[in-house]
Amino acid sequence: MIPKIKIKTAVLKRFLWFYCLTIFSLLIFIFLLILHKNNYVVTNTVGFFGDIVDNILTSPLFYGIALIPYLLFLLIKSIIRNYQQHKIKGVLKGIFFKIVIPVLVIFTGNKALQNYRLSEVLHYTWATDIENNLAKVNNYYSIDNKQRGIHVFNITRNLEDIEQLKTNNFEWITITPFIDQEHYKKPTLRLISDDNYIKRLKRYKAIKAACDTFGMKIMLKPHIWLSKMEDGKWRSDIEMETENDWNLWFENYSQIMLKYAEIAQELQLEQFCIGTELETTVYKKPEKWNVLIQQIKSIYKGKLTYAANWYNEYEAVPF
Repeated sequence: MIPKIKIKTAVLKRFLWFYCLTIFSLLIFIFLLILHKNNYVVTNTVGFFGDIVDNILTSPLFYGIALIPYLLFLLIKSIIRNYQQHKIKGVLKGIFFKIVIPVLVIFTGNKALQNYRLSEVLHYTWATDIENNLAKVNNYYSIDNKQRGIHVFNITRNLEDIEQLKTNNFEWITITPFIDQEHYKKPTLRLISDDNYIKRLKRYKAIKAACDTFGMKIMLKPHIWLSKMEDGKWRSDIEMETENDWNLWFENYSQIMLKYAEIAQELQLEQFCIGTELETTVYKKPEKWNVLIQQIKSIYKGKLTYAANWYNEYEAVPF
C-alpha cells in the first residue's frame, strides 16, 4: 500500500505544480495583453489588471480553462504510452478514441443544437408595398427630425446589410464601440491605444462609405460596459469614493471620448453621443461634464447628444 500512496502523492504534486504554473502564465499573458492595449501605460494597466484579477479569480470558468494544458499533457502522454505498447496501431487507436470521437460528439451536438434553434417557424406576412426600393433613403428626417434608426454590431462583416436596412426604411445607424470598465467604484477604464485607434478608424471608414452610398446617417455612440456587476449595479451607478478617483475616472473617460470625437470629425459622422446612462456621474459632477463637452466641441463640429436612461434621468440631465 505504501508505494501506491507515494505514487498518488507524486501525481498530485505534479498536477499542482503544473496547474499553478498554468495560472501564473495566464495571468502574465493577461497583464502583457492589457499593457499592449493600454499603449504601455503602466499605471492604467496595473489598475485594470487588478480589477480583472479580482473578477477572474472568483470565476469557475477561469479555473476550468487553466485545466486544459494539463489535460493536453495527459492526452499526449497517453498517446505516447500507446505507441510504446502497440506502436503505430496503438497511436491510431488512441487518437481515434481520445480525440476523434470526442470532437465528433461535440461537433454533432453543437450542430444539433443550432438546427433545433433554427427550426422555429415564425408566421408573418411581409408588407412589400412599404419597402423603399429607391437608390437612397427617403430622408424623412429632413421633414420631421425623427431618427428612424437601429443599433448595429459587426456590420463591417456584412456591409451589404446596409442596403437591406435602407430597403426597410431605416435612415440612421448607430455604431456602438464598448468601453471596458471593471467595477462601478473604480476609475480604471481600458484606454484606446494607437493601434486600436487605427483599426477602428479603418473599420468605421468602410461603414461610412457604404452608408453614403444609400444616404444613411451615422451616430457614433461609445458605451461603457461594466464587466463586474455586483449587487445589480450597472453603469448608471458608477460613482467614485474619493475626489482623486473622480478626477482619474474623468481623465480616462475624456481620453477615450476625445479619441472617438476625432474619428467622428475625420469621417464627418452626422452625430456623436458623449455618454450613455451615466446617471450618477451626471448628477454628482455636472461641472466635469461641461468641461468635457467643451473639449469635444473643440474637436467635433457636428451634432452632439447624450443618451439618458428612460426612467427618470432624461428629465434631470443638467446640460
